[in-house]
Amino acid sequence: RVRSISETLFTSVSNPIDLQNNLSPQSKALAWITHIDPRRVCHQPKVDLIQRYAAAVFYFSTGGDSWSTCAHNADPELCLTGEPFLSGSHECIWGGISCTAGKITELVFENNNIAGSLPYEISALSSLEVLSLEKGSISGLIPSSIGRLRQLEILDLDFNFLSGLLPSELSQLSNLKLLDLNDNDLMGSLDALSGLDNIQFLQLHSTKIGGTVPSAFGNFMGLKALTLQNTFVYGSMPVSVCQLRDPNGGGLEHLYADCGGANPAIFCPCCTRCFDRVDHVANNDGSTHRTGNEPIASPAVSQIDTANGSTTICGV
Repeated sequence: RVRSISETLFTSVSNPIDLQNNLSPQSKALAWITHIDPRRVCHQPKVDLIQRYAAAVFYFSTGGDSWSTCAHNADPELCLTGEPFLSGSHECIWGGISCTAGKITELVFENNNIAGSLPYEISALSSLEVLSLEKGSISGLIPSSIGRLRQLEILDLDFNFLSGLLPSELSQLSNLKLLDLNDNDLMGSLDALSGLDNIQFLQLHSTKIGGTVPSAFGNFMGLKALTLQNTFVYGSMPVSVCQLRDPNGGGLEHLYADCGGANPAIFCPCCTRCFDRVDHVANNDGSTHRTGNEPIASPAVSQIDTANGSTTICGV
């Protein structure tokens, strides 16, 4: 059983080097699933094994033992959304997880002391529609494997410590309706997001993202809000984006950028709010979030209709 499970995960999910490193989240998840897990899953059906393993890797990779609620050894009475992680129940019963027909569709842990990093294996949750981990201490890169989550509709990672370049694979998430990355140390070009044709809410302010706004953003016909203030974005707002504004018959109600002051970073005659250009300031931890107001509150996951394709967004 142990050999069959290990071989399945070697060949289908994780890098063998990670599985052989006793300190890695992958190795800890493998040890748990083969020797500790009361459910004692087998290598078949393969999809069931992979889902449970991927959920366990997420737990170990994000410092699960230190979560505020739903940690493995935490008080189960405080886990209001299910049972603690790594219990003997089906993983769909674990707190923060929602499923449809036994497949994980939502992973929601906001303000739960989530730390560590996002593992490559998150891509193994192929039915995932909602990944919401805002207000944590997640650091490191957004894994390029996230582009495999083709069912993903909500990716909410704001107020963390993510860094590095925006992975170009984000553009493969053609079903994405909300992308909330503000207040991170992310860098890179907006071109990485040019394929998000169904996006409604795109919040990127207070990051190190730079470059010009692609004219392809004018293809985001359902766009309701785009926030680019307190970034390194410069140039001119494309006419194609301005044409999405509500006075022009579009639905873009909130368009914010660094277009104010005596030395605006971007020329934007159609912006609904212009901010003065500001400098990066170093935080005590060495990160460099930019200063400025945060005028749009991220909508709750429940306020975005992901069931019938509606473009209605509440809370903005």
